[in-house]
Amino acid sequence: MNLSPYLGFVLVIPGMVLLARQLFWAPVVLMEGLEGKAARDRSRALASRSWPAIVTAVIFLVVMDRATQGLVGTLIGLDALPKDGLGAKVLSKLVPLASILTLPLVSMVPALLYLKMRELGGETLTEIMAQLESGGSRSRWEQRMRARLPVGTPSKPT
Repeated sequence: MNLSPYLGFVLVIPGMVLLARQLFWAPVVLMEGLEGKAARDRSRALASRSWPAIVTAVIFLVVMDRATQGLVGTLIGLDALPKDGLGAKVLSKLVPLASILTLPLVSMVPALLYLKMRELGGETLTEIMAQLESGGSRSRWEQRMRARLPVGTPSKPT
């Protein structure tokens, strides 16, 4: 009896739950400056604010990555090559590189969702940006750029 399908099912569900809980770990580390257990706890707290949005984002990210790899594998004709040939071995190693096409999306979705989850917690975007900008000292280049560029959004005419 082959147990691998059952083992895969047993490991996929907890893996997806862990991925959903830790989806905001990188944005928390980068934007809030937390590390270690504090960053994991903050990520979990943010993720618990809207489980449907988190689950949808995780499923979207996984499906996008797999679909891109499958599409690239089909386009280069990996199925048409003999399985034991050198060409199939080389091309099968190149298919995972298709993730380069989805990498920007995979990094932007959690960052934007992170901001949305903070807004769901009652924080305004102005408060979030003030916290992010109150970081450490800035380089002279960044100080010059901030002096040249208008800060904030244009006000609405009344």
